[in-house]
Amino acid sequence: MIVLIDNGHGSDTPGKCSPDQKLKEYLKSREIARKLELELNLRMVDARLLVEEDKDISLPERCFRANAYCDKYGKENVLLVSIHCNAAGADGQWKSAGGWCVYTSPGKTKADDLATEIWNAADERLKDYKERFAILQAQGAYDSKQKP
Repeated sequence: MIVLIDNGHGSDTPGKCSPDQKLKEYLKSREIARKLELELNLRMVDARLLVEEDKDISLPERCFRANAYCDKYGKENVLLVSIHCNAAGADGQWKSAGGWCVYTSPGKTKADDLATEIWNAADERLKDYKERFAILQAQGAYDSKQKP
């Protein structure tokens, strides 16, 4: 099994940063991707970055790169994980980001089972955070639409 880690948007993608320009999605997603790659490799999982560049790589090029791995190792042996940092806010006010999400491709695939397992594991690991989330949300730290 090879885990391909796609680190979201590039440095030249318009927007994709916090209002004060301090958090740049391309930098944070690459930081997370590198940590994930290292952690998986330490656990003897063959993890590789799909995009080494800081600049934005087009979706067709990302697909081409991922498909090259699938052609070489078999699509059943390749898992693609794409990391993005989404904004959090409402009513013109920025809020603390308070959640995460897992998406898979349309239609029922093996990825759905893996996504469910990842979600369930994170749900258990984040139990303490979820309990604090409601208190912080009541204090205005999170938008009412956000879920932990």
